[in-house]
Amino acid sequence: MIDEFVHHPIRRRTFIKGACSAAALATLPGYVRTVLADTTSSTGPGPEDLQRIVRKALERGGDFADVYLETRVETSLNLADSEIQSVEYGVVQGGGIRTVVGEKTGYAYAETMDPEVLLGVADTAASIARSGPRSPLSLVKVDFPRIITTEKALEEVSVADRVSILDRVDRAARAVNPAVKQVSIGYRDTTQRMTIATSDGELIFDRLPMINLRVTVTAVDGDKRAEGMYRAAARQGMEFLAGDIPEIAGRKAAEQAIRMLDAVPAPTGELPVVVAAGGGVMFHEAVGHGLEADGVLRDASVFAGRVGENVASELVTLYDDSTIPGKRGSFNVDDEATPASKTLLIERGRLVGYMQDKRTARNMGASVTGNGRRQSFRHPVLVRMTNTNLVPGTDEGDETGYLCG
Repeated sequence: MIDEFVHHPIRRRTFIKGACSAAALATLPGYVRTVLADTTSSTGPGPEDLQRIVRKALERGGDFADVYLETRVETSLNLADSEIQSVEYGVVQGGGIRTVVGEKTGYAYAETMDPEVLLGVADTAASIARSGPRSPLSLVKVDFPRIITTEKALEEVSVADRVSILDRVDRAARAVNPAVKQVSIGYRDTTQRMTIATSDGELIFDRLPMINLRVTVTAVDGDKRAEGMYRAAARQGMEFLAGDIPEIAGRKAAEQAIRMLDAVPAPTGELPVVVAAGGGVMFHEAVGHGLEADGVLRDASVFAGRVGENVASELVTLYDDSTIPGKRGSFNVDDEATPASKTLLIERGRLVGYMQDKRTARNMGASVTGNGRRQSFRHPVLVRMTNTNLVPGTDEGDETGYLCG
C-alpha cells in the first residue's frame, strides 16, 4: 500500500530564496523521493496478470469489465503574508476493478498493485453478476493521439523553483496598489499515471500532468474591505508557468480586489444577460450536468427524453470537447480507455444528444462520447463533462441579447 502525504510548515523568508529546498526534500520518505524523481517506470501487473484480472471480473458474467490502475504524485504549497506556510507531498497508488451488468455496477478497489490482491478485488466486483462466465477479448496495447503533452515534467522541477513562482505572484499583486494588504496563494501540481485494461481487449498506458494556481487578494481602504481572486489551471508541465502567467495571476486578482472596494450591490429582478463565448460556470452548472447520460437514465434530468426538441434559444449551440490541448478538462483518453472527442449537445437551441460513457451508451443504444470520468482509482466511472463550451455568437461590444429561453 502506498498512500503517503508529508507536510512541512516552513515560515522563513529564506526558503523563497531556495536555502531550505534541499533540506525539505531530504525529509521526504524514501519511496516518495523515488517516485518524484522518476514516474516513468512501469509498476503493477503486466499484461498477462491484467488479462487474468479482467477474466476474473467476468467469471460470473456481465456485459463488460475493466481494470484501472493509478499512481498519483502531488506537490502543493501555500503562501500568505509573503511567506511559505506549508509544503506538502503526496503519493497515492492503487487499482479499481469494475464489472457492469445492465445498469448495475460492481466495483471494488485496493490500495496496492499486487496482482494476487487485485484478483480478489476482481472477484468482489464480479459478485454482482449471475449469468455465467464470459470470456474477455485478448488485451492489445492501444495507441492514441497525444493531446496532452509535457515539455518540462513536473517531477524535474525543484521545490525552490515552485516557491519562486509563488514569490513572483505575490510581488506582482502587491505592486498594483498600496491598498493591497494581504495575498494568499495556493499551488498544486499533479502527475498521474494510469493503466486501463478492458474486456473489449483494450490496454492503455497514459500519463497526465495538472497545475492549479489560486490567488486571493484582500484590499483595504479605510473601513472598506474587498477581495479579488484569480485561478489558472492547465494540463501541462511546468512550461505553463514559464512565461508571465504568475505576474498576470497576481495582477488580475489585485485589480479585482481594488475594483471591488467601490462595488455596489447588484440589482435584483429579471435582467438581460450577456454571456461571453465559452459559457463558463453558468452553462456547466445550469445545463451541462443535465446532459450527462447517467442522470438521463435515472430520469433525473430535465432533458430526459427530449432529443430533437428545442430546449434553448436559437442563439445557443453547446458542445463538450476534451480535445483542446492543455485545458483542464482535456485528456488523451477518458478513464475507461475511450479516446478524447468533441460532442455536440445543443445545436441552435435543439437538443441533439447526451454525454455518454460505456455503460450508459450500451443501455441507451447510443455512441460512446468519451465522458467516463473517475475521481480516483477508489471511485467507479461516472458520466461527467470535460470542457463544455458555448459557440460564439455574432453580438459584439455592449450589444445585449437573451441566450436561453
